[in-house]
Amino acid sequence: MKRFKRNYYSAIIMMALGAVLFMVSACEKDDDESPNTDLLIGSWLLQKENDAQVDYFLSIEFERDGDYSQTFIEGTELEFSAGEWEVNGNRATIDFDDGDRTAADILTLTEDRLIVFMIDDEDKFEFEKD
Repeated sequence: MKRFKRNYYSAIIMMALGAVLFMVSACEKDDDESPNTDLLIGSWLLQKENDAQVDYFLSIEFERDGDYSQTFIEGTELEFSAGEWEVNGNRATIDFDDGDRTAADILTLTEDRLIVFMIDDEDKFEFEKD
């Protein structure tokens, strides 16, 4: 019976240590996967929507102070929007001046490439640095 208790307690301790190590490694992995938001600063031009070339113009700009602006042109239609942006983990949120809010998951962020998945309309957008 003593041997069973000793093995039982050893197994519990090993499972507890394993769980702690798993949680620590999971936390470290999350931190490593967060994008470097410094790379986000600047102007970006839309290249693709859902992996297809676009036939309209969309330029977005992220400023270091949290300001955001975008210019959309299609045919004779011109729209300008502004607001504020923030990033938490891989989720970027934009609060527009007109009260609208949108969120996107950042899939890829490098010095010259940005790919996001829009949460609301489930579209993927690929941008290149301007």
